[in-house]
Amino acid sequence: MHKNYGSGTEKTMATRYMTCYFCTSEADYPGDTLYDPNCNNIDYNGHSEEHNSFDYSGCAVEVFDDGYVWRGWQLNSKDHCTTKYSENRHVNYTHCWCPGQVCNNGLCEECFDSVSTTTTPTTIAPTTSTTTVPTTTQQPHNKGLTCYNCVDCATVDENTSVAHEENFLTCVTIMTSHETVMRGGGYDVHDDGTCYVDGSMAYCHCTTDLCNDASV
Repeated sequence: MHKNYGSGTEKTMATRYMTCYFCTSEADYPGDTLYDPNCNNIDYNGHSEEHNSFDYSGCAVEVFDDGYVWRGWQLNSKDHCTTKYSENRHVNYTHCWCPGQVCNNGLCEECFDSVSTTTTPTTIAPTTSTTTVPTTTQQPHNKGLTCYNCVDCATVDENTSVAHEENFLTCVTIMTSHETVMRGGGYDVHDDGTCYVDGSMAYCHCTTDLCNDASV
């Protein structure tokens, strides 16, 4: 956590400088939030802004059940994970926040793990900590990858959102212990077919366009 308070004669201790990712993946989202179709990437690293306000406690993410994502600032300290109902969108959404600078790059993955305590965990990866499936290894795409990009999507079809970035090195499928499936692009190098478990999250990577299409 980094707090950037002013000092000297130009800034005062009453000012807090909080920089957060600021975007929405919904083109007609109300307000002045920047529209970025990649805002719902699993590891977003796009548009950010700095606000000078002592009211902000940190950065926030809202993941809507229909797949749209909003990123911005957290006004007040409260529970890390909350589930709410959107009167405008008529869907539930998960809200999470973090106290650091530009820390809101995820999709509240840890919140989906904690939503239910009665669901039997299901995994799409081996039970060992790290396993590489012995499939053909492919070099990362020189011009990036196009990947299915969605939240809570056990299956995909021609209407499923996709995303392309030159920095994508893999396409990834994630399953939480709450059986929520997320798909998107990854920025780290992994061999094609690599699957592993990190805590209660299962990850599987592949290295060709739209390869993260397996039904779960």
